Amino acid sequence: MNNVVISGIFWLIFAIVLALLEVEIEGQKGWAEKLPTWYKRTGIGKVYGFVMNKKPMTGYHTILFVFLLLIFHAHYFQGCTWTWKNELKTISLILTISVVWDYL
Repeated sequence: MNNVVISGIFWLIFAIVLALLEVEIEGQKGWAEKLPTWYKRTGIGKVYGFVMNKKPMTGYHTILFVFLLLIFHAHYFQGCTWTWKNELKTISLILTISVVWDYL
């Protein structure tokens, strides 16, 4: 198999694991509805709600998003060269994984 196929399989498995983790954490109630976390609907939370179909900004989702940003950017701190081209590839990967993860 070539690297593109292996990479695609890896990221598909990654999205499946994220989806399963989200189901385990949130249960039947989506969007951290029953989690002991903060909810923000004003200020930046209002902008977030506009982008996310009126869903509140939560501590759970904020921490998860920052955690995933760190994971997706880890290779830059392990010797890979950061360039705008590489950053755009990273962002496109994050967006692709987010769509697949959300679908699952």
